[in-house]
Amino acid sequence: MIDTFKLHPEFIEVDNRKNRPIIVPSPEKNGPSYSYNINSEFMFKRHQVMLPLDLIKGKSILDIGGCIGASGDWCLANGAKHYTNIELHPECQQLSKALLSKYYSQNQYDVYDGSFSDFPMRKKYDIVIAAGTLYGSFDVFKFIEKMTKLSNEFVIVDAVHPFNGYRRLFPDASDADRKRVSQTLSIIQPSERIRQGIQSNKSLRVAASLVSITALKTMMKNHGFEYDASMYNQAESEIPKIYDVINHNRYLAKFFISDTKLVHFESEIKNPDSNNAWVWK
Repeated sequence: MIDTFKLHPEFIEVDNRKNRPIIVPSPEKNGPSYSYNINSEFMFKRHQVMLPLDLIKGKSILDIGGCIGASGDWCLANGAKHYTNIELHPECQQLSKALLSKYYSQNQYDVYDGSFSDFPMRKKYDIVIAAGTLYGSFDVFKFIEKMTKLSNEFVIVDAVHPFNGYRRLFPDASDADRKRVSQTLSIIQPSERIRQGIQSNKSLRVAASLVSITALKTMMKNHGFEYDASMYNQAESEIPKIYDVINHNRYLAKFFISDTKLVHFESEIKNPDSNNAWVWK
């Protein structure tokens, strides 16, 4: 395994998110907001869990909102076939192109200058990553539909639970109670003030939606993707300071393509009198 974050430190050094505060005072919300900053230790741990070598070897990768391309460096150095970064912000686009070109040939990567909504549907990719971008979309239904249509095999999502912290919603509940709630409530929470980091020392406020893990699993299943809990559990176990439902409120989730959707609807068509069938009168 190649630790690109130590081998190519410029992917960390030029990323302004390394200066982002971890705790942001939010008196209007009865408590602080928690974030994370970019450093080589966190990035290595995150990518070990999110993009392990056995998953990415020989694969084509589509990274939605890949910032300056650090995930592309990790993937290509560790055996991925091709990497595509969809990046909206011009400064991030230029840095991604400049940094990736230092180590890889032009036929190994692409940087798309534009938004995910404008990205063409010309081909599919083995793995689609939405890390820190799903909650930057207001219409998560369209986002998830397009994301699944672009994937041949896997979809990886790094997102944030709703309510800006279950610890605030249930101040008297135990940690175990909060974790249980996070796994059972199927919720999409619209928000007009989601912070998105950009390649400056500022955050961009966007209208977006936060999706609970249960809601995400349901929507992904409707598009033919099954949930694999191993990545979620591994992130909570190995990177608990970032991925939990107590403070940071982030989660990592892996989905794999299956014929679940097709089998389900075929079953209902063949068995119209089943308990799941709708009855029109």
